[in-house]
Order: sequence, then structure tokens, then C-alpha cells
Amino acid sequence: MKFQASIENGKIRATKKDKLSDYLNTLEGEKITVDIKKWRNIRSNNQNAYYWFAIDLLTDTGYTREEWHGFFKLHFLPKEMKINGEVVGVTTGSTTNLDTKQFSEYMELIRQFAQEKVDIYIPQANEIPPDQLEHFYNLS
Repeated sequence: MKFQASIENGKIRATKKDKLSDYLNTLEGEKITVDIKKWRNIRSNNQNAYYWFAIDLLTDTGYTREEWHGFFKLHFLPKEMKINGEVVGVTTGSTTNLDTKQFSEYMELIRQFAQEKVDIYIPQANEIPPDQLEHFYNLS
């Protein structure tokens, strides 16, 4: 379970204190792990809709949305697989782990690739009327 909080005078201040308290009560007597991370803005719903809009433009090439999604992750988000310090292969990172800034940079790489390699122009997000993105809000 994830909860947002801030640190004030060395103390944790939960934004939804009641929900946190209720959840902690369900764990009474249990051992737990607490993992504290600095807050980052994950990619927004608007960015996600824009991403799938852009990917959809590329499906005219004969490749599916899933194929383009996998290709771009492998091409722009490669992740080395290491065992005992030795690289044994390459897999892909996840777009869901990108913050808003990283996702914008990822989208720019996709836009450049589409223009240079496939000769497809992907407009900037602010160039697309909102009604054209509505269909893409529930896609992932």
C-alpha cells in the first residue's frame, strides 16, 4: 500500500492520515517493512493518452501498438540483466516508472525516430485537440 506524506520538523505528516491509520490498524501485531522514497511526479494521464495517440499513428506501418511499444522500450529504455555482476542479456525498462520529465524526454525520442526513420510526423501534445485524445485515456 502506498501513502503520500511530507516530512516536517523530522516527523512524517500523511496527506490522508485517516486512511493511513485505518490501514495500519489492519496490520496490528504484524511485522512490516517501511520503504521511504522521495516523491516524484509519475507520468500523467495526459502524457499516457498522448503516448498511445502517437503509437497509434505508427500502426499504419503494419506493426501493432504492442510491437511499437515493445520496440521503443527496447530501443530507448534498455535495461541490462546482470547475474553475479556479469551482463547476461538485455530486457526493457518500464514506461510506468518514468517521471513526467523523463516521459517527456522519452516522447521526444519517439517523435524524432518517427520523423527520421518512418517519415511520420507526431505532433506535440499541445498541438492535438483534446477531443482527439479522449479515446486514448483508458489505453495502456
